[in-house]
Amino acid sequence: FYDAARACLQPVNLKKTLGLPTATIFRAVVGDAEGNIWVGTYEQGVFVVKPRGATRMIRVADVVHYEKGSSLRSLGGNQISSLFRDKSNRIWVGTRTEGISLFSPRTRTFVHFRNHENRTRSLASNYVLSFFEDRQDNIWVGLSGEGIDKIDPRKAPFRLIQRDSEQLPGNTLADNMVYKVLAVSDKLYIGTQAGGLSVYSLPTGTLQTFLPQPANPASILHNQVHDIVANSARNLWLATGRGLCYYEANTQRFTSYLQVGQPTLL
Repeated sequence: FYDAARACLQPVNLKKTLGLPTATIFRAVVGDAEGNIWVGTYEQGVFVVKPRGATRMIRVADVVHYEKGSSLRSLGGNQISSLFRDKSNRIWVGTRTEGISLFSPRTRTFVHFRNHENRTRSLASNYVLSFFEDRQDNIWVGLSGEGIDKIDPRKAPFRLIQRDSEQLPGNTLADNMVYKVLAVSDKLYIGTQAGGLSVYSLPTGTLQTFLPQPANPASILHNQVHDIVANSARNLWLATGRGLCYYEANTQRFTSYLQVGQPTLL
């Protein structure tokens, strides 16, 4: 955790405190409105930790463990892939095989969203990679192999954006493996595994895709985009498969930042 008084990071041996195997893999972390830390694991569900005092000490008695079960206080699955807190302070838990478990801090219970083969309005995939909430309180869900689902809290059904090989480039997502979703103004920026950066216009519903162009040094560095953040000028920083990339939205130009000695082009 970050110790603001000392302006430094302090290690927390969560595995030792909870008696977890050393091979336990932590996949996601998010804080809730009560100051608790939600920690998602690869196979053992979610641990909710309440650090105490200035030292942020953790005791077993201050940890709540959520795992797969049949009660309203259980997760849909134990293999956690992502965690997200929305504006209403609900916690969205993405899993590898069981869709989404949505936690309400008011009722302390979960609601589950899963893919149902015979329901076209269900979640498109049970493997959830990422979440994002836009200004209209819609939740955009990045999926493994199925593009993006949009959850409108006013309508409930899902709306799918995905790659369709029969569609024109402006009407289809470049790749259905979605690592990151970020909204800036009226645009949705989508980082994919192999389809570069896609930009979805919320008003028009059209898509623009940026892929590497070997002859153009101002093109995107790599077709794999793991993470996206925006600065105050609404330009983007991209973590790609080859290094850091800066995107200027007005000019649609990219600047690449590589490790010393790394060639600009492969």
